[in-house]
Amino acid sequence: RGKASERALHFGWVAYVDQKRGFSMVSCPHSGFDRDVYAHRSTVDPVELQADDYVAFAIHVNNKGMPQASPPVWKLCGWTESKAMEKFGGYRGRVTQMIPQGHGTAEIQSPQKGDHRNTVFIHKAVMHLCSLVIGDEIAFDAYVNDKGFLQMSTPCWKRCPTGLEVAGEPPVSLSTGLPYHG
Repeated sequence: RGKASERALHFGWVAYVDQKRGFSMVSCPHSGFDRDVYAHRSTVDPVELQADDYVAFAIHVNNKGMPQASPPVWKLCGWTESKAMEKFGGYRGRVTQMIPQGHGTAEIQSPQKGDHRNTVFIHKAVMHLCSLVIGDEIAFDAYVNDKGFLQMSTPCWKRCPTGLEVAGEPPVSLSTGLPYHG
């Protein structure tokens, strides 16, 4: 396999999903390639994607000389077309708690420089809009709400599981690179 393009994130729209054969194709107009990017089920489970989903990932050149997505693949959630942009969230974390009223919290694994907070509040509307559940790995922006708490805003990026994870292998932690057994 080729080397990922310096782990730079590329953004694109899912053009085609073939669940039966286990792959997807993504249109990435700014990737530097003149063709769609191949995403094998070992990189992202095709069940997680639909045509027109907006996704982000690194690209490597496979053994056939074609552009191929490298894990992890992130899907933009809780957005409208006018908000779709080539920007990744300033924070990264994992949803850790559901509060009875429907709100949630996430543990911040990658805070912004100078910010030492380790938890973010997620309003129930954002939980619902982004279809968040405990264990989801997310990248997001946040603001300080009127109660002084860090609060997640939409849209957010949600890490898509690979076909291997769906088959029982644990996901890899963003912060350590080791299997996450949450």
